[in-house]
Amino acid sequence: NYGAKEFNLISTKFRDTLFFRSEFERAKDSKDSFELNFYHTQEANGTFHLGLSKSIIPLGKDSWILNQNDISDQKISYFPKKNQIKLTTVTALSENQSISMSGSYSNINSFFLDLNINNATLQNILPNISNFKIEGQANLKARIKKSNKVNQMIIDTQVNELKINKKFIGNLKFNVSGNNDLNKYFVN
Repeated sequence: NYGAKEFNLISTKFRDTLFFRSEFERAKDSKDSFELNFYHTQEANGTFHLGLSKSIIPLGKDSWILNQNDISDQKISYFPKKNQIKLTTVTALSENQSISMSGSYSNINSFFLDLNINNATLQNILPNISNFKIEGQANLKARIKKSNKVNQMIIDTQVNELKINKKFIGNLKFNVSGNNDLNKYFVN
């Protein structure tokens, strides 16, 4: 359940930018507190940006800090003349764990996504399923790119100390890549 309660939203305008600060708790019996801070601005040519300011979100058992250094270019931008969406690198940190993501989308034939996950404690970030428990430290690098010239999919994953339902499995490492047509995939 991802409902929210005790929702507070404050906004302020400075020049052409509208800044928001929101605080809320997850619904039900949880005491998880979110602090989501963001801004919206629009350029004269119609391009608009939804930026992420330093924020705190609970994910599983850990609190994650989004945009820890409050860098102004961690944002989603929409360019209406090109009909393109761009996600500049957005980062999330929790102690020695990190997640970063960037990408863009123009159409079904032109997009890319980069995703990097480092040292993520699986049992702390995956949803709780009563009869299926998974534990371990995960590292993942994924790149998916499609254009008129290149179709590329590369995924490198390593899970250390993997346990499923408390049974030690070992270390899991695999690499996946696809050919230029993305109709054949190679798993190692």
